[in-house]
Amino acid sequence: MTIKPLCLAQRLKRYAYIMLPLLLVGGAIGLTLESRISRAAPVDGVQTLVFLRHGEKPVGGLGQLNCQGLNRAMNLATVLPEKFGKANYVFAPNPTRNVEEGEHDNSYSYIRPLMTISPSAIKLGLPVNIKFSANDTHDLADELVEDKYHNSIIYTAWSHGYLPELINRVASEASGEKHTITDDWSGGDYDTLYVLTLTWHNGKASLLSRNYKQGLDNGEQTCPAATQVSADI
Repeated sequence: MTIKPLCLAQRLKRYAYIMLPLLLVGGAIGLTLESRISRAAPVDGVQTLVFLRHGEKPVGGLGQLNCQGLNRAMNLATVLPEKFGKANYVFAPNPTRNVEEGEHDNSYSYIRPLMTISPSAIKLGLPVNIKFSANDTHDLADELVEDKYHNSIIYTAWSHGYLPELINRVASEASGEKHTITDDWSGGDYDTLYVLTLTWHNGKASLLSRNYKQGLDNGEQTCPAATQVSADI
């Protein structure tokens, strides 16, 4: 049988209409898979996490710092970058969570950790991530070991009641092994810093844990004086 040139051309044209979409779909699937594989590749790097408690508080609590705690917060803005490098990210608990404090267990917004780390964030020109409540230690630990933080320095100011749980969980999640870095944080200890250095490779981290003192105990108990007075007063 002889196929006329015109008929052959028509058949090839019909096949082209069928094959072209298939080729395009196949190519798109291949690119999508390649993109997913690329995004799924773990990020290697060295991550430094600095954990600290909020500064000193007034006798009645108030969810707030006292003047000594305010002075500590302001001094930390110099101490932390000098000792550990300038942070890329800063975390503190959401201040909308209330605490019951004082003689009558009055309820107050919990702003102590945020107030403690805010001068550091301000000096470094950084926002403070307040997405997590003080007791959201599991969710915060999951966040801190995300790929995006694997080449960063992070300051985290938190409540001493939840810091041991948070630190231990971050260390365990990052390394893939159970770690107990600390069991407790003394109620009178405002000066300790826990520092985790995570060296990431293929989705797991080798862990170096150290603790330091800020060297800011026995600080000035009066609030800082104004550096500028309005001419209108």
